[in-house]
Amino acid sequence: MHAKDTRPTLAEQHERHYELWRWGGRLPSDRLRRARRSNVLGLLEFDTELVHALGRLAPEAQRAVALVAARRACEVSGLADMWWITPALSALEAGRPLPSPFDDWDLMFQTLRANLPKEGPLVLGAIPPERPPFVPPAPDDAEVITFPSVPRVPEPINQPFFALPAVVAAAEADPLVAALDAVWHAIHAYGEHYPQLLEEIRSVYAGPADEPDDTEAPSAGAE
Repeated sequence: MHAKDTRPTLAEQHERHYELWRWGGRLPSDRLRRARRSNVLGLLEFDTELVHALGRLAPEAQRAVALVAARRACEVSGLADMWWITPALSALEAGRPLPSPFDDWDLMFQTLRANLPKEGPLVLGAIPPERPPFVPPAPDDAEVITFPSVPRVPEPINQPFFALPAVVAAAEADPLVAALDAVWHAIHAYGEHYPQLLEEIRSVYAGPADEPDDTEAPSAGAE
């Protein structure tokens, strides 16, 4: 009777290598896996280390990140001092539910259109940094073919329309999802200037982690 072959199949190797590539060389923590309903995968394209760091923070620190992201998104888009925005930011800071019109998605954007600054801020959209292409595992004698990525061409965006979702995201019940989504929307509100936002976000979460890093890094001979 032959022993069962427990070696991973090529498909299993492919899946593991792809996940390691997507998450920046280490697997996500259980916290981050549970946050898959957020924009975490989109945020990974901009900064994998930031995502892992947010996943380790205490809930209070995650809330602080979400609040900073929402506030900065409104400031950079010229909305922070508007009569219907300031109560929402104050509610976030106090941990209260968002007031109207933030409790109604359609009404929120109707209010925005009716109260847009005469010259809404326009910047180029946020484009994530280039990263090495994914190289799937293959038998030693196989030729690996990779294809160059197609450069993304940024287009002008109207910042206020990207800022409002950051406010709604920051009120999410799950603190980690709130942080991930608020930062993701704020990045797009900043557009081409998003590195300025990420620099400040890093200063917010620079304190000690709430839990040890339980992510996995690939070993030299990982298959």
